[in-house]
Amino acid sequence: MILDYAKGLRNQSGGGKEAVTAGLTFTVGTGGDYADLQTALDDIYATYESDGEILTLNILAGHVINYQTIVSGGKDLSFVKIVGEDAVTNVSLPLTTSLVVGRYDHECVFGAINESKFPIVGQSFTCVGDMTGMSQPVFMIATNNSKIQTSGTIIIKGINGINTGYGIVATSGSELFADVSLTVENWSMGIYLYEDAVLDSGGTTQFRLRDNDSYGLYLSSSTAWTRALSYYSGNGSGGIKCVNSKLQLYNAYVEDNFGSGLVIEEKSNVRMFTCTIQDNPKNFQVLDGSIVYATSCSFKETVSNANGSGEMILVTNGSYLSIKQCNITFLHTGTTLLNAGIKAIFADVNASRVSWDLRMSGQTWASSGHAMVVDAAARISARAQEGDTATMNQTLDVQTTKGLITQYGVY
Repeated sequence: MILDYAKGLRNQSGGGKEAVTAGLTFTVGTGGDYADLQTALDDIYATYESDGEILTLNILAGHVINYQTIVSGGKDLSFVKIVGEDAVTNVSLPLTTSLVVGRYDHECVFGAINESKFPIVGQSFTCVGDMTGMSQPVFMIATNNSKIQTSGTIIIKGINGINTGYGIVATSGSELFADVSLTVENWSMGIYLYEDAVLDSGGTTQFRLRDNDSYGLYLSSSTAWTRALSYYSGNGSGGIKCVNSKLQLYNAYVEDNFGSGLVIEEKSNVRMFTCTIQDNPKNFQVLDGSIVYATSCSFKETVSNANGSGEMILVTNGSYLSIKQCNITFLHTGTTLLNAGIKAIFADVNASRVSWDLRMSGQTWASSGHAMVVDAAARISARAQEGDTATMNQTLDVQTTKGLITQYGVY
């Protein structure tokens, strides 16, 4: 629907597009300027261009999205911002349209494909209904060098209790940019980046990836930069998984997940600053030739079950972990610990200016349970800063089997 007939004729005759003026707003929904978002975006792209002004597309109260909205063919609609009259707009699944995109045939609600830029998403959405018959459902996806972005305090919520599909996917050189605050919850996976995708954020952007059945954030051959507070909690498989990828975390809290806190594998490269990793059954794993530098972080696990909960920190297979000015606490209040607080196999751990507290609260270590295990050509250099604690107060605190531990103590 073209609002201005003369304007539409001018565009059709090659007369050029109109410039977006400050405050220009259209509405979507019953009684609005457009019946749905797709129609609105098609018309806006045909009619307008922008040299910096933002065109606002306002979803009217009560409008339910049960259709797809796709930007493709190299179109740039990043000068449009989608907002809503309701605090949250409902998305009714399954959709009435079913174009699939991406390598894994994702069926999406919002999509940017083939070098396109989707509008700025400035509205929260929650899904209702069910996903029966949907192919790899995802709320929002960018593929083939496209871009999607959010701005404002945004929540992308799946169907509570079903937790199927993906919240946000970026793939094949595409980018997800988030500004201010982004929460993704109640999906199978919160944010999934693969095949050279990039996640970037504003300097004060907060992420909350929680209560997803698999991982909150999963990277495969991709890159992610978080520059402010981020929270990863209540996820089934774990908080973050990083496979052959690059990840930089600032002020991240990875805690109370049902699986691992962080899994870093297949030659990934990770930088962590002032992060807290705590109370995940397997807190922190650095595997398969990966490299991690952690500065001013806290690693903590408190367990009370009889058989322990696995290594708090596990470093294996040619990996390297550097921990500086960190606090490491492993407290076990049960009767028998069968696993280690820190375990290194065919790996190097370099810990300097670290406060250590690896103990069992008065209990005894089992024959296979140790505060620190250095095995199979591994090496741990453990130094505590003067004035810090270095507590390993049981008889079988440290086990070395074909490995080497050096410089343990306070220096």
